[in-house]
Amino acid sequence: MAERPLICGFSYGKNLVDLDYPVVEAIRSVLPICDRYVFRVGKCDDGTREMIASISPKIEVVDSVWPETMTGGDFFRIEGQKAMDAAAATGAAWGLHQFCDEAYHEDDLPKLRAACEAYADDDEVKALLVRVLNFVYDYRSIDPWMYRKVCRAYKLDGSLELYGDGCGPGIRKDLLAADPSGFHAGGRNNHYLDKHHLGGHVRWAKGPGDRGRPARVFHYAWVKDPDTMRQKIDVMEDQYWGDLPKAERKKKSQQKFQRFMTKYNALRNFTDEHPGSMRDRVAAFPPLKPRRNRWLSLRFYQECAKHGVKL
Repeated sequence: MAERPLICGFSYGKNLVDLDYPVVEAIRSVLPICDRYVFRVGKCDDGTREMIASISPKIEVVDSVWPETMTGGDFFRIEGQKAMDAAAATGAAWGLHQFCDEAYHEDDLPKLRAACEAYADDDEVKALLVRVLNFVYDYRSIDPWMYRKVCRAYKLDGSLELYGDGCGPGIRKDLLAADPSGFHAGGRNNHYLDKHHLGGHVRWAKGPGDRGRPARVFHYAWVKDPDTMRQKIDVMEDQYWGDLPKAERKKKSQQKFQRFMTKYNALRNFTDEHPGSMRDRVAAFPPLKPRRNRWLSLRFYQECAKHGVKL
């Protein structure tokens, strides 16, 4: 029997206590399938470093100094790439890229593990695709028009790097340039594996014979009390557009962050179980307000007209 491939989780962050990120719950949700975990902590004084280090002996905390501002979100890619490189240095075959507000349901961990084992020796497969549940406002409201799938488990074989603002992996550009025919194209951005969906180098995060749903990631980025949410958006403005004039910065912020914060009545109710690690946090956070049936909401049909019917 082949040796079980090692999995190393990796992430980065700072000021996570002040910004009320569910990072402890997030990391605990994946530790059962992670042999190691690397976390890069930016310099801060709110106790983030101590909190991360106390979660588990599996976690290696690496200190980092972040730039004050950086236009375009490049910073996220740079820090994410450093964390990915540190994960590769552990000798693990797979890296599980986790954001500080993403958790996995315990029922889905066997699917992730099965996929990592099934494709460990398949050089064609570079990344595993998970379903995404994007929660907005509170823990019962899902925005079905946000991105619904994303690559989160990557082969740490040296063929991949992060692109854009670090949300997903792609084939290294130098490898593509040296051997254009050696990799499958995925449309306009043939290096970016999230664009491949199930073609080329991507498979669902489940075993090949599993006819059920793939593993899901529960994304809680936009569930915070109003004051903390405003604070988070201010921080992200600095990290995306801090070098731009104030008026342009505000315009870009509104385009990116406000577009999904105005359609509460069109959102889908979530009635399933949250990951076990999140349940205490979920129970302590009240629903925003009662919501009428979205099929009776004009906003629902407006969103469907713009973006298609997403149930």
